[in-house]
Amino acid sequence: MSRVLRIFVLFYSMAFFTTGLLAGQATSARISGSVQNEQGKFLAGVEVTAVNVGNNATTKVYTGFVKGSFNFLSLAPGVYQVSFDLPGYRSYVAAGIRLSADQSMTLRITLERLPAAEGAAPEEEAEADAPVPADAGPLKTWQVEFSAGAFANEPGVLNRAIYGDLEASHRLPQQYYWDYAFNGLIVSSYGGRPNGMLKTLGGIQPLTARLRFFPNRWLSLAAGISWSERRMASVYSLTHDFFNGDTESLPFPEQFSVISEFPDYRMGVEMLFPHAGAQASQAMGSGVRVAEFVHAGWMFAACRLSSLKILHDGLLGLDSTQDLAMEGRGSGPALEGGFRIDVAVWRGLGIFVEAAYLLSRVTRVTGESVSSAMVQDQKTGGILSSVAEQKKGRWWKGDDFFSRPAVRPDGGPATGTPFTLDLSGPGVRAGLCFRF
Repeated sequence: MSRVLRIFVLFYSMAFFTTGLLAGQATSARISGSVQNEQGKFLAGVEVTAVNVGNNATTKVYTGFVKGSFNFLSLAPGVYQVSFDLPGYRSYVAAGIRLSADQSMTLRITLERLPAAEGAAPEEEAEADAPVPADAGPLKTWQVEFSAGAFANEPGVLNRAIYGDLEASHRLPQQYYWDYAFNGLIVSSYGGRPNGMLKTLGGIQPLTARLRFFPNRWLSLAAGISWSERRMASVYSLTHDFFNGDTESLPFPEQFSVISEFPDYRMGVEMLFPHAGAQASQAMGSGVRVAEFVHAGWMFAACRLSSLKILHDGLLGLDSTQDLAMEGRGSGPALEGGFRIDVAVWRGLGIFVEAAYLLSRVTRVTGESVSSAMVQDQKTGGILSSVAEQKKGRWWKGDDFFSRPAVRPDGGPATGTPFTLDLSGPGVRAGLCFRF
């Protein structure tokens, strides 16, 4: 028993000694706090250095974005000197901070801004080696933006040209037979069955580049340019069924068909929009800003229209072809306004989405047109009739709802309504921005 008692006493003594030694090495002391400027605004990116006076052990941290806070964890007991440094502000040193084991100390520091002669102070500084919201760092004066999107505007005048050709293809067989076959005698009735595809113009895809200047965090001035293009190519046809109500007098079947088609129909509008404007924004926290903007400028547009229409009559063995090509350029004022959301990604790099409404009317379109009409014998290939015409001048709106734009030479009779291309409509863009 005496031997067992001696072993127990020895074990207990070693355990007590080890516990006391570990307690003497406790390193759970802490220093935490926050840093702000003289106006009470918390400062991010302040370099905070804690030095143990006894052994010169140095620990360094940076204040964060949330209330300019900092935190030293697991410091060894001792006497500390803590310094605070930020470019543009006077350095501050808190000395004689004595910490015992498990003790915590909280510091609330105010840094004084240096006079202008000694260097201007940024409002905030980015935390080292961490993602930095755009609004958390010093005010950056310039921003570059690149974006793309789509607008839902529909140039009705050009779209009506499609329906004008469709309406003309309805009338063409009747007019054709009136002129070339029946000598004024019209069949009892006819109707059309549309085939193929007829599409209107789609939305534009504006590619936009802007340079933005920030006099302060709430207002910015921008200048930029947008390029947009709208294209449409379509193929469609109509089959016209004729009913001969007097087969005894007319040497034609009781029912026969004529086909009119558009094997090639193309339309296009290209736009260039130099603009300048202003934007008012408000920070929402976490690097998110909401803004309203307005841009004004001048829209330049190039319009193109071409079509090839063929009437095929198997009964008479004839082809009637009508071809048109138009090209013109115009310009007019444009105004764009809307709102946007910016999200900071990393140190000045951000993404944004904006919704806008564009008001733009392009007037005084001038250019040229080339049109031709031809009737050809399918059997012999001979040309029965042919007409060609070329005009240069100003574009005018057609005389009726379905008529396409027409070119009238300058100096000619100014009848009708000048052609106007309305490009107004809503749209969205998304892109990247970089402040520097």
